[in-house]
Amino acid sequence: MFRGEKQMQAKANWLDQACHKLKHTVGGATRLWNEMKTFDEQNELPQPEKEKLESAITYFGNNKSKMPYVKNIKRNLPIGSGVTEAACKVIVKQRMCGSAMKWKDKGAASVLRLRCLNYSSGRWDQFWDKVNQVWAAHGSIIITSYRGHTKIESRHRLHALSHRSHGWPPAVLHQRAYRKGPLQLL
Repeated sequence: MFRGEKQMQAKANWLDQACHKLKHTVGGATRLWNEMKTFDEQNELPQPEKEKLESAITYFGNNKSKMPYVKNIKRNLPIGSGVTEAACKVIVKQRMCGSAMKWKDKGAASVLRLRCLNYSSGRWDQFWDKVNQVWAAHGSIIITSYRGHTKIESRHRLHALSHRSHGWPPAVLHQRAYRKGPLQLL
């Protein structure tokens, strides 16, 4: 679209405006798509540049519905893939892909659910509050978590179990509630 040294500044300006329009204008992707189509129809371009432009037009045409950046920004949703990629690395890859590790679907899903709770702001405490409510209703056990230490109280015994701010599924707690020492499932 832009050729020569003179037009390099024009290219940089257009790109800045296009990025701003895409991120801050409702329907920005559709507007850019239309702008690129109009430019393609009104200008004769060398074949390599025409192919690049047509590729961009096709991409925007196929994906403009997936680019509601203004709405996503207003709802505090991420507009890039970095958050998702980082979550995959931290939550899934670091835990599931250790040396000689093999997982069954059910076990992997359970551990990943707990890791998601642990890495989500406020959700870990909500989870333990719910566990306390359910178990208190059954009168069998009460769990208190504070600064990485979990205190498990029952009618028969009282144990303090230390862990690294991670937890374990209620079924494991039920089976191991009377064992002494740290429990580190995650």
